[in-house]
This record gives sequence, structure tokens and C-alpha cells, in this order.
Amino acid sequence: MKYLSTDWIDAVRDAVASDEQLAAVAAETELILQQVVTDTPFGEVGYFITFDLGRVYVQAGVASTSDVAFTQDYETAIAVHEGRSSALEAFQTGRISIEGEIIKLRDNRAAIAELDRSFTRVNETIEY
Repeated sequence: MKYLSTDWIDAVRDAVASDEQLAAVAAETELILQQVVTDTPFGEVGYFITFDLGRVYVQAGVASTSDVAFTQDYETAIAVHEGRSSALEAFQTGRISIEGEIIKLRDNRAAIAELDRSFTRVNETIEY
């Protein structure tokens, strides 16, 4: 399945929704993260993750409101997913822009780290 395709978003949505460990870690988390990736083979792709006190949802598109929003180009997104770059490094070099309440990333780092683990299962099967 192609990274950032509709199939990929559907697979991530299913993986996150069925991840009991993620739900347990996110039991007290209320957070909306927006991701926008530009210059993909599918055009601009947006998706957002909603943490709602143990329930975690992934939806395609742009949220009406978000706590933190990330924007990056496709090449940067691939480099971060493949581990050739960290999100922090990409941010520090201007390849990822972050808007919103950045402190919420720190305050919810356990839930976000668990989300990354859930995404990893899907990302093992993707093509770029």
C-alpha cells in the first residue's frame, strides 16, 4: 500500500482503533494533532488524530480545530518515517513547521510515543 494513500489512512485508522495498549496509555489524553503533507503523489494530504480519553481516531482531511498542526513536504515525511531523519531535526532545519500549543506535545508524550508504535505496524507494509 502506498504511503499517505486512502488505503494507508484506512489501515492506520483500523490499527489505532483496535490498539488496546494505545487506548490504555491515552486514557487521560485529550488532544488533536493535524498532519499536512505537501507534494505527495496524491497532491496535498491531510489527516488528523484525535485522542479522546482512551479513544483514538484517525481521519482524513483537515480538522476544524487542532491543538498542534504539522506541515512538511513528502520527502521530509518519508525521511522521518524511514528513520533517516528525526522530526526534531526536520523541525530545527525548517523542513517541518509546527503551529499550535507545542507544550501539549511534551505533556502528552507517552500517548504520542504509543501512537508511533501503533503506526509502525502499518508502516512496515508501505511503499513510497
